Amino acid sequence: MGRFRGWIRAQLGREEPHASTGQPRPTPGDAHSDSYSAQPRPGRRSSSSTLPPHKGIASCQPPRSTSPGEANAATIPLVEATSTPHPQVASDHAAPPSSLLQRLWNQAYEQARNEDSRAVDAYEIILSAQYSQKDADLSDPSHSDSTDITAQKNEIERDADKRGKQMHQLVQDGLQKIRKDAKVKQGMEDCIQGVMAVKEVVDKAVQAVPQAALVWVGVCFALEILMNPATQANSNRQGIAYVVSRMNWYWSLSSLLLDENIQAHSQGLRGELEKNITQLYARLLLYQMKSVFYYHHSRFAVFMGDLVKHYNWDGELSDLKAAQVAVQQDSDQYNKQSIRARLGDIAETAKSQNAKLDSISSAIHEQTQQQKAMHETSEDRRCLRDLRATDPRDEKKRIEDLKGGLLKGSYRWVLENSDFQSWRDDPQSRLLWVRADPGKGKTMLLCGIIDELQKPNTPDLLAYFFCQATDSRINSATAVLRGLLYLLVEQQPSLISHVRKKYDRAGQALFNDANAWVALSGIFADILRDAELKNTYLIIDALDECTTDLPKLLAFIARNSSVSPRVKWIVSSRNWPTIEEGLQQAGHKVKPSLELNAEYWLRSRSSTGQSQ
Repeated sequence: MGRFRGWIRAQLGREEPHASTGQPRPTPGDAHSDSYSAQPRPGRRSSSSTLPPHKGIASCQPPRSTSPGEANAATIPLVEATSTPHPQVASDHAAPPSSLLQRLWNQAYEQARNEDSRAVDAYEIILSAQYSQKDADLSDPSHSDSTDITAQKNEIERDADKRGKQMHQLVQDGLQKIRKDAKVKQGMEDCIQGVMAVKEVVDKAVQAVPQAALVWVGVCFALEILMNPATQANSNRQGIAYVVSRMNWYWSLSSLLLDENIQAHSQGLRGELEKNITQLYARLLLYQMKSVFYYHHSRFAVFMGDLVKHYNWDGELSDLKAAQVAVQQDSDQYNKQSIRARLGDIAETAKSQNAKLDSISSAIHEQTQQQKAMHETSEDRRCLRDLRATDPRDEKKRIEDLKGGLLKGSYRWVLENSDFQSWRDDPQSRLLWVRADPGKGKTMLLCGIIDELQKPNTPDLLAYFFCQATDSRINSATAVLRGLLYLLVEQQPSLISHVRKKYDRAGQALFNDANAWVALSGIFADILRDAELKNTYLIIDALDECTTDLPKLLAFIARNSSVSPRVKWIVSSRNWPTIEEGLQQAGHKVKPSLELNAEYWLRSRSSTGQSQ
């Protein structure tokens, strides 16, 4: 995500010449003397006083005006200043009067209300909640999901001046929330820098022209949405990035098209152009309002909750772009060539910023997915830990140590045995029963077979289990399946998904309660049928020492030994008729048993010099 570092400053870092003089824009005058920023809401600390000054942002000097309300107004800071001092610009038309900006945006706001009063009402209720609940973090989605504001009274003033003061305070609150949210976005500092750079532009813009704060309230919400992408539809998130990236273009329209560039004989065209710009601003405000409402719609239990069902974000954005085209087409008829070039530069920069803002949203979404994957990995480890009752690999080592070690001569002969070779090589031979009386070396023979099958660099899976009647950990059918499952998942971690389907609901009790056999046998059967399961060898020693639920285990083996040609079984036991009957349920898939009679026992003993 380091590719996002400083992208805003890279885009805004060029000195942009003034449209009329070709000179760099001068540094701003004192924008803090405006009455809006000087009157914070009682009981609230103005966040603007806590924000550090951004010395790298330049803006135009405010125009001369005899109107008291316009005396201290400056334009939005459009570019980042260089270290070279800026010469003063002689023109008195460096920016549109604040009254012009205020009039355009207020007209657009009322036009938006006339077009979709329900959306504006919902938007103002959300703003009212934020304005009145000073201690609540309403930008937090968890708060949004849990707090119903249906009963919230609409406290946004209809009077333009009073509403402007409310909007100015809401912008300051929003900027502070963005800064707070950025601090808790650990691991995404590079992405957040881009959003914070836009935040600085908003901050300076509102300080320069507080009267037009109502449009920047929506931008603050848009930045919050971009920092929490999982809560918003993808098409809406892309539209928000598009709108935010073009704010300089929208903001500059009044200066470039309605101030110095309209000739006296073109007043009729001026009126038509102002109408189209107002329409464009209204579409912009409605898109912001609907995006904010969609972001907080879960907080409206019933009231206007059906609004979001009808939102077509692609259509909304298309309407906004159509309004842009109307303005551009009108301006092309009579604007100076330099103005068209200026608009083209701004549009190109906006296009680049749109791509970067969209990338920021995608990067945050990717980070969210990575965090989700990390959480899933942690849950997988916990599931595997709870599944493990014993590690059969440790049991094998214990048995071998108890017998004095495993010598190859004690089992090498079986590799030449025709029954064993048929089981190993014939795809239709999937179950081999090794049977013998006590003391004939069945267990050590299986240990040797395990070592032969468990060769390095093989993709095959090998799971085994040693039953022992005197040990309650390893003498039940459930314990056998747990041990086999544990080794299979250890070797092919993707198989844990079959276990997690039930484990996520039941937890560790899945492996221990009275229904453990039912659950585990179902999970095991699903794994054996998994198309992604690798070639697998399953070995169970001493079935006769499975003292709990042996009939269930025999039926399970017989039923599942034929489900996949990729899975082969070896089981061993004493020569008991009940075990033979149980295994014969597998039909023709059972290889005739390999019986360790006296001949095999003597051969093993003579080749190793040890008694099993």
